[in-house]
Amino acid sequence: MAAVLNDNGASLAERGRPRDGEPLVRKAVELDPGLVQARRNLVLILMDERRIVEARESLRLAVEATGNRTEYTGLDRQLNPPAAVTSGGTPFTAP
Repeated sequence: MAAVLNDNGASLAERGRPRDGEPLVRKAVELDPGLVQARRNLVLILMDERRIVEARESLRLAVEATGNRTEYTGLDRQLNPPAAVTSGGTPFTAP
């Protein structure tokens, strides 16, 4: 059941309906906390919605629940990109 909910939620998100997909993916995580793909999809949905603080927390919980899996590779870099640095070594903040 959890895998089906995850697949349906991810499908909705991929079709531009992340708000409709999120509850399904969250339910999949609730039903099967070890379902790595559902946890990854939840992070991706939150990132798509630009809910970065929630996405970071979701990734933290995912790693805590399932370990540092290859499925999570790159998500932390997307959520925490290195600061751009000017030639003088001063971090640049976009307006």
